[in-house]
Amino acid sequence: TIAFVAREAPNYVQRNAHHFTTYAAPVELYFASQPAWVHGDAPIFVAFDMIGPLAGDSLRHPVGLVTTGENCHDVIFQAEQGWVVAQVLPSVILSLVTPSPALRCLAHVEPIFNNGVFHVYHIGPGPFA
Repeated sequence: TIAFVAREAPNYVQRNAHHFTTYAAPVELYFASQPAWVHGDAPIFVAFDMIGPLAGDSLRHPVGLVTTGENCHDVIFQAEQGWVVAQVLPSVILSLVTPSPALRCLAHVEPIFNNGVFHVYHIGPGPFA
């Protein structure tokens, strides 16, 4: 049913981030302001926790997870294909879960968005910033 609402609701992601304040609202608002995301269909790979609205208003963006078992080559490839969204987790959470390799593998790359909790990465050409 959410897919139906998203498919029939222009600017769904922007409205959702403004009205339903969740931990992911800042990164949702960032993507909603980016023409390459609004008009494109590049994939988004999320480290740690899935953020469904990043699929977009028309569900054009495949959303996948950066799994804990992926190597840096895979993570860099994902950032070249689209965006990687990495979440900085509090140490109390990190003590309970295996951390994603995304932040470690992309430590040499300047994030195109960073609010202290979420880092968004893209490597290479294209209107992704």
